[in-house]
Amino acid sequence: MNYTVITPVRNEAEFIELTIHSMINQTIKPAEWIIVNDGSTDRTAEIVAGYAAEHAWLKLVNRTDRGVRQRGKGVVEAFYDGYAALTRQDYEVIVKLDGDLSFEPTYFESLLGQLAADPKLGIVGGGVVYERLDGKNWRLRTTSDHVRGPTKVYRRACFEAIGGLAPALGWDGVDEWQAMAQGWRVQSFLNLKVYHYRVTGAATGSIKSRIELGYGAHYMGYHPCLC
Repeated sequence: MNYTVITPVRNEAEFIELTIHSMINQTIKPAEWIIVNDGSTDRTAEIVAGYAAEHAWLKLVNRTDRGVRQRGKGVVEAFYDGYAALTRQDYEVIVKLDGDLSFEPTYFESLLGQLAADPKLGIVGGGVVYERLDGKNWRLRTTSDHVRGPTKVYRRACFEAIGGLAPALGWDGVDEWQAMAQGWRVQSFLNLKVYHYRVTGAATGSIKSRIELGYGAHYMGYHPCLC
C-alpha cells in the first residue's frame, strides 16, 4: 500500500527535524509528503525548504500568518491547503501527522501491514508518548480504539466516506464517530511508540481535552455532557 502525508506546522523549528529525520529513515517512504507552514515566525519554513531541496517526495506549502496558533479549525484549514497541493492521486492511505514527533523506522511499514491485513480498519495510529522535561517517558492514557490527533492514518476509502476532517475543535473524535457509524474499525497499536515533544497546557491538558470533546459532540449533534 502506498501512502501520502500532510503535516500542518506553526513555529516548530525546535522539533521539526526530529519528524523529518524519522520520515527519511522510514523503511517505506511516502509517495508524497506535504508540510504546510501555517504562518511560522521562526525558522520552520527555512528548515523544511532545505530538506525539500534534497528529497523530491517532500514539499513545502506556505500559508499567510494569521497571528496565532489556532487549534481545531486552523489545523484543519492548513491540512486542506496541503491536500490541495497533492500531485499524486494514486495513494491508498492518507496521513495527518504533526511536526513535533519522532518514531521508529518501521512505524509506517507496520501500520500499512495492519491496514492490508484487515480491510475493515479505517483509522489507525501508534501509541503516543509524551517526552517530559525530566527525560522520563509517560504514555498518554488512551484506549486501543482511539487514535490520537498527532498521528492519524486513514485508509483512503474511509477518509472519503466520512467526508474528511471536520473544521472544528474535536475533529479527531468526530472522524472516529463517523467512521465507526459506517462500519469501519479504529485502532491504536500501542506497541508502536510515537514520541510527542510539544506538550501544550500540560497542567490543564485533561480539562482542555474534555472541552474539545464537548465541542466535537456538539458538532455531531450530541449533548456535550454525553462525551
